[in-house]
Amino acid sequence: MSHTSGNNPTNPEVDVLLAHHGQNCGGLVQGPNGTIESPGFPHGYPNYANCTWIIITGERNRIQLSFHTFALEEDFDILSIYDGQPQQGNLKVRHEIYEIL
Repeated sequence: MSHTSGNNPTNPEVDVLLAHHGQNCGGLVQGPNGTIESPGFPHGYPNYANCTWIIITGERNRIQLSFHTFALEEDFDILSIYDGQPQQGNLKVRHEIYEIL
């Protein structure tokens, strides 16, 4: 997954959660663009991984997420995208489907 920011108003911080339960992974992505990959990409990620990436860009910038390759383990994995802190009112996207290409 990659992100690009532009000059449109929105919250400058977005949390991207790939929730598996167990091992922690993830990180902080700052600046006008970047790439997020799961541990071990392009091979499988560890069992029970719990990955959280925080994307921060300048104020009044919009964050655009582009998924180039994406797969979840059916019945186990969830992708959640929040605008700001990870709480219910900030939830923008929640995916539990198996594959997005």
